[in-house]
Amino acid sequence: MQLYPQDLSDNDHARLIQKRALTSSGSAAAYDPNAPLPEPKLGKLGRLWSKGLGMTDRQAAVGNANASSWTLATGWCTAIFGPFLPGLIVLIMARKHGLDPNIAWASFGAATAGFSAMGFGPFAKAAFRSLHKPLQVTEIEGLIKDTADELDRAYLALLRDVLLTDVPEKAEADIRAAVAALGEAIERLPSVMTEPVDTTLLRAEAAQLAQQALTEPDRVTADSISRRADALERRAQAHEKSALLSKRATALRAEIQAQIETLREGLVGHQLEDGVGPTVAFAELSDTARRVAQEAAAAAEARQELAQVQTR
Repeated sequence: MQLYPQDLSDNDHARLIQKRALTSSGSAAAYDPNAPLPEPKLGKLGRLWSKGLGMTDRQAAVGNANASSWTLATGWCTAIFGPFLPGLIVLIMARKHGLDPNIAWASFGAATAGFSAMGFGPFAKAAFRSLHKPLQVTEIEGLIKDTADELDRAYLALLRDVLLTDVPEKAEADIRAAVAALGEAIERLPSVMTEPVDTTLLRAEAAQLAQQALTEPDRVTADSISRRADALERRAQAHEKSALLSKRATALRAEIQAQIETLREGLVGHQLEDGVGPTVAFAELSDTARRVAQEAAAAAEARQELAQVQTR
């Protein structure tokens, strides 16, 4: 089965296109798997280049931002070097045959404009499309080599198995959807808190300070102590919410791992059994993967909201 870079998570899509673009431009040694990725960006040219590839705006923006080292190089090289030969011909005609200078400059300008349009139009579009050709097993193995996280490695191993498996055409859409959803879920999965806090002690200290504030005769001092008590109470609440989110993230992480293994086993099962059953199973796995991705996104949003509260 074939997979394309845009079928993967945004991060893996970006890494693959960035690596391909640098390889195409002869700068493969400059690829750094740990370098920060550019922000997704989709302008008029990006829309033109990605048209017809069946990408969402998000996928096209990720591809466009990471393909720029090749697409823009293609456009500029065509625009700069393309008019060289027509310009040389015009120069020869002007010197040897007395071509009118105005006509010569107009011809050169037209050639420059034409090559620029071709460079940033069909040529750059072809360059963009060449970077979004089907994935190769060796490329996935390269990503596995650059990845340390166990869950990410399991996901990439799943991609490798998908590429090596011949599945029914009617099941390909469900498998692609499951792969994309699992990738999104992993990408959106919030981090797990590793420093537990005893909220009982925090609340006990908050209650003690609140009682102290009531007996403090100086109003300014009492207000200050009261605010400290409130801060400790909010801290306890935030840590409880964070612990809950971490518990959910751990559960989601384990569920995603299980879904990955289930899909891999489904691929193996398909090789042993041909018929409607595996196709139905792939559709069910796709629906489950989408649900997990939605829950991971919700957990990530809750984590972000909590982080904003904690920094106030």
